[in-house]
Amino acid sequence: MLTERREAILKALVGEYIYSAAPVASETIVRKHGLSISAATVRNEMANLEDEGYITRPHTSAGAVPVDKGYRFYVKSIPTPTYLPPEIQEAATKEMNKARKDLESWISAATVLLAKMVQNLGVTSYPKAPETRLRHVELVYLQEVLAMLILVLQGARVDKQLLPLREPVSPEEMAQAGNKLNTCLAGLSHREIEAKRLELSPFEEEVLEAALRIMEEEDQNLYQGHFVDGLRHLFSQPEFAGSEKAQEVVNMLEERRFIQAILNQTAPGSVVQVIIGEENQVDVLHGFSVVLCQYGIPGETAGLVAVLGPTRMEYRRTISSVQFVSSLMTGFIEDIQRKPLY
Repeated sequence: MLTERREAILKALVGEYIYSAAPVASETIVRKHGLSISAATVRNEMANLEDEGYITRPHTSAGAVPVDKGYRFYVKSIPTPTYLPPEIQEAATKEMNKARKDLESWISAATVLLAKMVQNLGVTSYPKAPETRLRHVELVYLQEVLAMLILVLQGARVDKQLLPLREPVSPEEMAQAGNKLNTCLAGLSHREIEAKRLELSPFEEEVLEAALRIMEEEDQNLYQGHFVDGLRHLFSQPEFAGSEKAQEVVNMLEERRFIQAILNQTAPGSVVQVIIGEENQVDVLHGFSVVLCQYGIPGETAGLVAVLGPTRMEYRRTISSVQFVSSLMTGFIEDIQRKPLY
């Protein structure tokens, strides 16, 4: 049972271990955390905490280190909501505003910023809509029998495809076809477009067939890609110096398994989640913690912002950083969705 005194000792121990990465002795807790009890009393309480599964002692005579249950207690004790200091928020916002106003640039900038803020591995996925919706069609004349088809889809996704034509078409006819399809189909899903009965010219039918193929592929593709930054921070952590565990995680990232693994544990909405050690469903991630949050518009377009690091991470700073970067990405997606395309 966690008494008030044990809670205070456990909080102090976890905080000290996060800072030092070294087993924490009872004398250190008494000296640095101002507890009005003796080192002997702290040692006795640490023995109780070990029996209850919150900490472990690598050697009988050594200090103690937290285990997953201890970290979970520590995370629950962090006041919510937790915010970054205003000056850090302002500096981070300025940094993001330097990026070009396109989705790929913003995701890349957000990932670099997040990794820098938390000194661990930052990951940001592309946003994905539950059902792809068409926002805008544009046709660029290249030759009489060749056009560039540009589709803007919900969630700021842009797809470009060369479209060979069966019959010659003039630039004016291309512009008219694009305007007609935008008027009739903007905002509709693949399923809704197929259900509509439109009077279309043979050229417009060609364009629509190509657009539907692209939208169908988008619907089938659950994974949209991600950006990663901060591997240098991960490899610099004492836990992973010369270890194969960090390399295994790198392999997961390269094979896309990391995003799929954490997507399976992601709750909808903008709540920050913390997955600690063996709470991760994938064995490779045991020994790591993942702090993640969805960004975007619930029910419409959602992506993922996440941090991966050792279980000995600075949870308060990481939680507030993930929440803040997620809110920046959400604001960007909302701006894109509100922006008129033509």
